[in-house]
Amino acid sequence: MELLEDPDFSKNLVLNIPISNYPKINPLPRKRRIDELRFGMKRINVVAKIIEIPPKRLVTTEFGNQLYVSNVRIADGTGSIRLSLWNGQIEKFHVGDEVKIENCFVACFAGELQLRIGRNSTISVIES
Repeated sequence: MELLEDPDFSKNLVLNIPISNYPKINPLPRKRRIDELRFGMKRINVVAKIIEIPPKRLVTTEFGNQLYVSNVRIADGTGSIRLSLWNGQIEKFHVGDEVKIENCFVACFAGELQLRIGRNSTISVIES
């Protein structure tokens, strides 16, 4: 009990706790196949072909903005998934385009997995 009452003992105890000096490293985005995708995955890369582009529709966001969205379907040799394209992104792509999506994440909407493109994501057509 005497040790616990000694202020220098508890001060030294706290000061001598080992602390990791290694910096926290964010993992690099990793290329994934569509059949590997799971809800909540982040910072992933996918290469797939656009197989369907439904007509764009006007939606109102939770912030009151009105935007156009098209949930295109992309596929690779392992499966297919929806990919949300917004406004000007929709006209940039066509059925049959092979696209590379970098730094995206997997969400779920209406019980279906979807790829989502965030602020730091990129999507581009792979030239054959």
